[in-house]
Amino acid sequence: MCQNKTGFLVMYFTLALVMLMVESMDWVTGRYIVKPLLTIVLLAYFLSANTPTIAAQCKLIITALLFSCLGDSLLLFSGDHLMFLGGLAAFLIAHICYIAAFYCDIRLSTNTDSPNTDNMKNNINYSRLTMLGVVIFVFAYVGIFYNQIQSTLSDMRLPVIAYMTIISLMVIFAFMRRGHTSRYSFICVLFGAIMFVISDSLLAINQFIISFHILNVLIMLTYLLAQFFIVYGIVRSRN
Repeated sequence: MCQNKTGFLVMYFTLALVMLMVESMDWVTGRYIVKPLLTIVLLAYFLSANTPTIAAQCKLIITALLFSCLGDSLLLFSGDHLMFLGGLAAFLIAHICYIAAFYCDIRLSTNTDSPNTDNMKNNINYSRLTMLGVVIFVFAYVGIFYNQIQSTLSDMRLPVIAYMTIISLMVIFAFMRRGHTSRYSFICVLFGAIMFVISDSLLAINQFIISFHILNVLIMLTYLLAQFFIVYGIVRSRN
């Protein structure tokens, strides 16, 4: 099982490098072949990891990756309005699954007598203040960013608002895992969530404001890091 897990990781990073080369060369056919494979390989890694985690959380991560794969496939045709909207909807569902998966760690920790729970209770006032700061910062960033692009959205305003709200909650729930899981897992998942916001911000700029070839590479790089660190962090949450 361990060898399979390592093999899938090697395969993922190999495909990731290939995908970055494909984007840098703007090779359309290569994009159609490689991009949908990335989340499938990451899903295979997650299944092979044999993580002693919550059954519901496993199902949520699997669902999130499947909808991410669907979103990747639909966004290959982002020039088509309906395809882009479908890709947005697929990733919105994926983020909702990630939020629920993060909540599983919070619920498990608060329902058990663990050192992490005691530590959280001893620092509850500090945690609430920090959490308030994170919520304000995340929604301030999203609000400012939306204000910059809203004039170009036309009939996409409501879908974009819904998506930005959900991805903001995904980052907040990633931060809420602090003290409820291992520090290493917390950092990995939070980093992945932040990379997702950066990737989607660059995608929005590329789609609605101005398109640069280099943005395609940066969008893909941050997206690949986002998916990997979220999944890897969940795998390590109980190790």
